[in-house]
Amino acid sequence: MEDLHEAICILVTKSLSDNQFVDSVLFPLPIRAREEIIKVLYIYKIDEYICEINSHDIRHVNRGHEDEIEYICEIPKILSKFTKIEKSITNHPKTRKLIISVVFYKKYDDKTVKLVKVNLTKEKRLRLKTIFVK
Repeated sequence: MEDLHEAICILVTKSLSDNQFVDSVLFPLPIRAREEIIKVLYIYKIDEYICEINSHDIRHVNRGHEDEIEYICEIPKILSKFTKIEKSITNHPKTRKLIISVVFYKKYDDKTVKLVKVNLTKEKRLRLKTIFVK
């Protein structure tokens, strides 16, 4: 898990220092997250999905939630030790197509709640959409 944390932190640094940099870190969906996603989305082939954090999504988070950028490195931990999970359905602003997402809530000792929103893609990826504090 420490190597994954480091790989994501390196990706964050490179993505923010060079707008042309494009790369991703892929990692398996934790077992507990799989079990809970099945309960909220009724997707039984969720074990075929993989988690993805990419440069574009890091820059998106930086534009809208700059204070939360440091938590991107913590996403694997949040996905394995979340407090609550829920389904989110939105429309794409341009295409109006439905976007199905899963929101992971993580409550910390200081009462802060981090939300990690991941979109399910047709490529069978859980792709980072955003991270913020509630």
